[in-house]
Amino acid sequence: MPRKRPGALRADRSDHRRPIRRGPSAELDEVTVRRLYWRVRVEGPLERYRRFLRQPGRRLYLPRADLYSPHDPAEARDELERLKSELPPRARGELRRMLAPLDEELRRRTIRDPYAASVGRLYGTPWWWHRLREDL
Repeated sequence: MPRKRPGALRADRSDHRRPIRRGPSAELDEVTVRRLYWRVRVEGPLERYRRFLRQPGRRLYLPRADLYSPHDPAEARDELERLKSELPPRARGELRRMLAPLDEELRRRTIRDPYAASVGRLYGTPWWWHRLREDL
């Protein structure tokens, strides 16, 4: 009987020791990871931003800044801006294209707050924080 070569013996042995991955511990392919990341991290803030802009009326006012609001479009826009730096170039461009018309509508339907803009320049806050907020 012919003798097996050492490489063939090692190959046979490594196949038996390799764990079989199934179920939730299996590695996800890159496309699935990107889709999950997009759904979890981007769609939530994007929907909050869109929901604010879908409100009826000609003029919109942001919620008061001293009260936490989960529906504050400025908070959602901040989160989307942070995500733009984390996303790969292709997804970043897609998000930028999605945000452009929404930002334009926010500029059109809200009024610039001159006081917030002057204070905002000192602290470097983005333009969407320089819009008028509602009074109570």
